[in-house]
Amino acid sequence: MIKKWDRKTVLTLLYSFVTLALAVTVCFLLVSKISHKEQPKQVGSSTAVSTSKSDSSEQKVSISSEYVANTGDKAKIDGGDKEWKINYQTPDGAVSAEFTTEWKSEGETLIAIDKMRKSDGNSDFTITVRIFKYKTAKQPLITITMSDGNPAHEMVFANQKDFFEPSDENGEGTQTTE
Repeated sequence: MIKKWDRKTVLTLLYSFVTLALAVTVCFLLVSKISHKEQPKQVGSSTAVSTSKSDSSEQKVSISSEYVANTGDKAKIDGGDKEWKINYQTPDGAVSAEFTTEWKSEGETLIAIDKMRKSDGNSDFTITVRIFKYKTAKQPLITITMSDGNPAHEMVFANQKDFFEPSDENGEGTQTTE
């Protein structure tokens, strides 16, 4: 009572099994891809800082503005895209410098570091631009630090005047208790 199958039946069964195997494989790959996206990235250490180059929308950040230092001195940055020029005062007079920005992100902060090409010929200075909470703040804090490694020569500017004001440690401001 052995039934002999004809060629058409064998091919139909073979194609059915191949189709079923392909369907199962595709479903498995889709499920594993979806579950991979939902898993958070694991951090190796709590002190590690994630640094990555920013995407193209973050590279269009404008830092053109006026800035103030803790000494009351002012600086102005003009430019766009990745090419910038800063004008500021030193005890020796007005100075300008050109620099570029290659943004990297560290958490919620964008950072760019470059050698300054100063009008007074000094090429020892590095400029560091930080934009804090650049994705969430309507007016993010921007700090500009210029340094040649000598703390006496370092200049720090910010786009918010209250950045240099001392803050109350316990968060109560200048309120008094009765």
